[in-house]
Amino acid sequence: MVDLAHIDTLTCFRSDVRDYAMPEHAHEDHAMLLIPLASTMTVIDAEKGLKRALEPKFFYFVDAGIPHRTEANRAKQEHITFYLNSEWLAHLHQTMGARHAHRAGIWRMNEDVVDLCRIIRRRSQGGGLPAGEVHSFGQLFAKECVFQIEAQEPAAVGHPRDHGSEIVDAALDVMQESLETGISPESLAEMLGVSRRHLSRLFRERTGRSIAGTLRELRLTRARELLRDTRWTILQVAMMCGIENASQFSIAFKSRFDQTPSQFRAAQR
Repeated sequence: MVDLAHIDTLTCFRSDVRDYAMPEHAHEDHAMLLIPLASTMTVIDAEKGLKRALEPKFFYFVDAGIPHRTEANRAKQEHITFYLNSEWLAHLHQTMGARHAHRAGIWRMNEDVVDLCRIIRRRSQGGGLPAGEVHSFGQLFAKECVFQIEAQEPAAVGHPRDHGSEIVDAALDVMQESLETGISPESLAEMLGVSRRHLSRLFRERTGRSIAGTLRELRLTRARELLRDTRWTILQVAMMCGIENASQFSIAFKSRFDQTPSQFRAAQR
């Protein structure tokens, strides 16, 4: 966890860690904005009594004194946290002419906030974002989020279609990282915090394939790239894609691309 800046109005942390989880707690003197940059998170919100998915392009806001718990849905998690000074937040509400309500929830980012998030993520990678830029970008980001909080009701998980797409995208990332070793549908679903049945349904709706069929497609597509771009033997390519039998690999490859691996490589040359 990198402390990007500690300023009178806010503190900003960029977290890029494994197995992220925070036990239930409350911040007594500041509010919090939590923004996932990659993959999904789970927010256990004691104020609302709900367990919610938190996805990229959404932010979680929790006011001072409200208990909450957060955890990653994948082993590797990347997110940014803003801690908003209560006096500054009260001043911001006063300048907006809004009454400061004791609130917690998840809101979808508008396009301006999405763009700011992209800038902060890009500039902060490696911990290289200067404190002055954290100050200006962070305050602007927080103000935009507070305006949204005042103007809109929170969304528990966002639009169901968007939510499903985020889950499938996160699953595809995990599967790409696990081509050589493979990952079971049960483990994949557990990692993403959903049931296997729900994950299977999302895959059917959004890819037209089962989880196993999608993994097979990813492996064969990667194998074709390796056959084209490397001098590895066909068995080496197969093993790098999680297929240990060269004969089975050849049959599957021909069924998918109408050529054996040897024929495909010869055609590329």
